[in-house]
Amino acid sequence: MEDYQKTAAQMAADTRDKLIIDLRREEDSRRSSCPGAVSLWWETMARTIQEEGVEALRLPKDRPLYLLCYTGETSDEYAQLLRGEGYDAWSVAQGYRGYLRHALGLDAPGT
Repeated sequence: MEDYQKTAAQMAADTRDKLIIDLRREEDSRRSSCPGAVSLWWETMARTIQEEGVEALRLPKDRPLYLLCYTGETSDEYAQLLRGEGYDAWSVAQGYRGYLRHALGLDAPGT
């Protein structure tokens, strides 16, 4: 696992006041997401960063950020970018699939 990734189990075990950001399309986030997650479609995030800079996202630097996409690839990219800007940002390994496996108890050893 890369140094900017954490599993869904590690995210759940992190008891700090964290912000979970669902990078999937808003309609997919509305349908089902991690409890407490806020929706910020990755294309909107990319456009905002390109046009106005990272600061325009108004993300907190004093809280851990967990990024959740479909497969973990997009969240990997943005976690690395945000970490480079001084954020405590993490990509949820395997994305929403990894989160669902954890939520359903399928990520335990032997399953």
